Amino acid sequence: MFLYVRNGTTQPYLTNLAGVRTIPIGWWWEHLGQANTAWLALSLMCTWFFYLAVSVGEAVLWIFYMYRGKDSAQILEWTMFYFATVGYWGTIVAYFFPFLFAAIQVGSMNTSTFPGAWANYQLAFSLFWWIGGGLLHFFFVPQFIVYVNW
Repeated sequence: MFLYVRNGTTQPYLTNLAGVRTIPIGWWWEHLGQANTAWLALSLMCTWFFYLAVSVGEAVLWIFYMYRGKDSAQILEWTMFYFATVGYWGTIVAYFFPFLFAAIQVGSMNTSTFPGAWANYQLAFSLFWWIGGGLLHFFFVPQFIVYVNW
């Protein structure tokens, strides 16, 4: 979201509507209102905010869980709650929306023009992370809760 790498020297830089170079987070923020790129921008925005809310929170709680003290029941309770609610439902439900919006973008545009390759990339990887994260949470969060409560 903070780095844009061109595919070659002939590819133009990522620019905002005024033609000034920008970073991807600035691009999608500005392009939410543009008819031809709004779905990709919405997909990128949802990816940013949903992964920040779900995955970053889980990573922080996992670190707290791994390096907890012996008398840290509150960390265990908070970790179990977050993994079983925000993590579980976030990966299964919320991670679907970046894929959906990228699919709408790809289905409604000619992907040979900009930002077609970016939309295809977003479509493929949001599907991969949605299914992968959802399956991991579906199978392992209940086992984690059983393990902690044992």
